[in-house]
Amino acid sequence: MSRSGSRSAGRKARCDWKSSVTASNPERSNSPLPRGAPLLITAELPEDVLSWADAIRRANYPPERNRLRAHVTLFHGLPPSADSEVRALLAEFSRRAAPEATVSGLMDLGQGTAFAIDSPAMVALHAELAERLHGLVQQKDARPLRLHITVQ
Repeated sequence: MSRSGSRSAGRKARCDWKSSVTASNPERSNSPLPRGAPLLITAELPEDVLSWADAIRRANYPPERNRLRAHVTLFHGLPPSADSEVRALLAEFSRRAAPEATVSGLMDLGQGTAFAIDSPAMVALHAELAERLHGLVQQKDARPLRLHITVQ
């Protein structure tokens, strides 16, 4: 993933697929899941983009709601009963080449602001994940995907 106008612009970067739960420690994807907590699937950011976006997020995102580092959310609420299946699928996906992605501008979220992400390859991977997770995807995750990093 690259930031437009930065020294990393145009560079291919690895976006690692990981499963985490909002109520657990998001820095440890292997941490035990709280009973009944929905699964959140995110694409991790390359370290340089993560540091940049996370600093902006910490400065602007409400601290009481800022439980995760900067990330790109792919799925918001998979059932916790699917944890083993989701982790196995994500392990498979993480062995693939990283999708190219670019921070392409700002996105109005209605009650917040985000950096828009342009990545046809990540959209295709999301569609494949949704197909493989058929029957587990919640209504909120069935909407058209708008890749972004929320910062405010």
